Amino acid sequence: MTDNAEKLPVTLENGIKRITFNRPGRRNSVDGEMVQLLLAAIKESENDGTQVVILTGAGDSFCAGADLAATSASDIVNFDVTKSLRENVNPAILAMRALPVPIIARVHGHAVGVGFNYALACDMIIASGPRSSGRSSSKSA
Repeated sequence: MTDNAEKLPVTLENGIKRITFNRPGRRNSVDGEMVQLLLAAIKESENDGTQVVILTGAGDSFCAGADLAATSASDIVNFDVTKSLRENVNPAILAMRALPVPIIARVHGHAVGVGFNYALACDMIIASGPRSSGRSSSKSA
């Protein structure tokens, strides 16, 4: 299995394509490579027999947004958010919106920043809170 396949595994079985953000140690935050992999997986869905796409995250989060730790301090100082969104994030979101098959976001736990944008770009969102850690919490009124 390649590093790419580990970061964003994509499977297609019986017309159901599953795309999984797979960096649970980083709450599935995405780096530039993952953004490009997502765009490629969505574009491939136009011609590979995909009938529905399910977008989800591994572990206890959907996607915690951009992985800022993957960017050096000098890059952050000169970082142009608008340019980055236009050139990196928007193509995948526009491809998701243009895809002629439905995309379902299976959201659990964190969906923050660009992760929330990916969920909103889907045709349907099925969401739940974070998975239980076995602890119960109760608040008194």
